[in-house]
Amino acid sequence: RILANKMSCISYPLITKIMQDFAKRQSLNNEQDFKKAAEIYKNFLHAIGVSENTRTFDDYKFFNLFHPHIPWREKGLDCCTDSELDQWVSWNGLDILTDFIDSGKGVILLNSHFVGGRIPVLLLSRMGYPVISMEHEDRLNKFNIKSSSRIEMIEMKNKSGFHLQGMYKAKSELEHGKIFHITGDGYQGKGGITVDYFGCNREFRTGFADLALLSGAPVIPVFCLLNSKGEITIEICEPLSEGDEKMKEKQHRIALVHEYIALLKSRWLKYPSNIPRLTVRQ
Repeated sequence: RILANKMSCISYPLITKIMQDFAKRQSLNNEQDFKKAAEIYKNFLHAIGVSENTRTFDDYKFFNLFHPHIPWREKGLDCCTDSELDQWVSWNGLDILTDFIDSGKGVILLNSHFVGGRIPVLLLSRMGYPVISMEHEDRLNKFNIKSSSRIEMIEMKNKSGFHLQGMYKAKSELEHGKIFHITGDGYQGKGGITVDYFGCNREFRTGFADLALLSGAPVIPVFCLLNSKGEITIEICEPLSEGDEKMKEKQHRIALVHEYIALLKSRWLKYPSNIPRLTVRQ
């Protein structure tokens, strides 16, 4: 905790090595909290139809250390040089996003609750792209992460959802060619679409789809994925379907949400260790 606190500035390679070693401690495995987490995760894997193995849980344990309370990965990346970032972070499909921004067109960057979820906006802001991010709270700023000062944060901690006023503010910013970052799998807010999600009834909010229909901005999903070494891959997907002229607004809204859900399910199945503990418990 001392190494990861808000006054420290340890580069990502070093803090990753420290946390990897800490996660491997046998005494950690014997703690009641981790035994309970292991059982919950085992049940979670069974529920989504993924085979259980030791490597999957070891990664899950390492990825979730202190998450989300202490953003040590983001802090470490912020302390890196550009050459260190190039060694640890890979971008897939970055040109999909930058082509829109460079042409002056704003985009809705649709993220999901994965352990590394805050990393893409942090690095995009460091690269000089204009980013507005809607989050539960501005945790990056609380830990003095310098690059976060370039991000315009909209905190939702004391709000019930994406209100009409916020919708029109987002529309205005998109018209000025900015990146509007929002998650598609959050529970906060009212109303949504209920679907069968891995055998459970799960409600998905439609805020991002409503904004897309209001603004005409493309919706570009992004996934930030970690591997056992701590290497990071940021995957930027092709924009969600724009629908067609014959499609009614309600149909298009539902279609956008279902298209996103299909992408999310595929990433859950392929990268279950990247799912946060809180999401697993829910």
